[in-house]
Amino acid sequence: MNRTFKYHYRNTGIHKFDPRFKLITIAALCITASYLQLLPLIILLSMITGIIKKSGLPLIKALKDIKPFIIFLLFVFIVRLLTTEGEIIFKIAFISITAKGINEGAKIVLKLFSVMLAGYILIATTETFKIKAAIENLLKPVPFVPEKIISTMLGLLIRFIPLIIFAVKETDSAQKARFVDNRKNPVYRIKRLIIPVIFKIINTADNLAIAMEARGYNEDRTGRKLTANKTDWIKMFIGLTIFIILICFS
Repeated sequence: MNRTFKYHYRNTGIHKFDPRFKLITIAALCITASYLQLLPLIILLSMITGIIKKSGLPLIKALKDIKPFIIFLLFVFIVRLLTTEGEIIFKIAFISITAKGINEGAKIVLKLFSVMLAGYILIATTETFKIKAAIENLLKPVPFVPEKIISTMLGLLIRFIPLIIFAVKETDSAQKARFVDNRKNPVYRIKRLIIPVIFKIINTADNLAIAMEARGYNEDRTGRKLTANKTDWIKMFIGLTIFIILICFS
């Protein structure tokens, strides 16, 4: 079982950070990333990487586990690089590379990568039941919103992330053992990978639904109480202040 994208117990400040404030801060981080230019994005990404290292999380192993996502980012960068018009700095045959293409491609890749790492911090430093409780507490004041149902669904979604990664790796290993990766047709290889993964995920979801129904699960139950202290308020204030400064200088 893949354990990279699961909760890792550590006695650090980010682990002790109130999950409600952590959700708000990470949501603000993702919104901030969408507004930043290249240099502020690099600064933001450096801060995120520093938090991951200080929290003792296995960053290198996490990057290895999301190799398909990194390949997707590379594909996005190449597409933006080749399709963005501007001042040409390199040209070979019909391929033209512009300075604006490099800048735009780097920005969108860093934005997506920053959001992914922010999600990794949330999952790896917060227990699932605390995330569920935080979502429920944050949505409770909102009228006409079924906060218990939404928090349960998002909690299950987070639990499914490592299962999905494990299913992909297991299926990929099985296909390599059958020499499917030697086939030249990429569509065939992708089809042979995606279809079994989808069936595994659906089967796991069905088993989970049956197990929950057999145990008489009902989302209408007493939620967990969360308490925040002065340190949590200070951490969130510092984080939001940094995001505002980055946006102002972007």
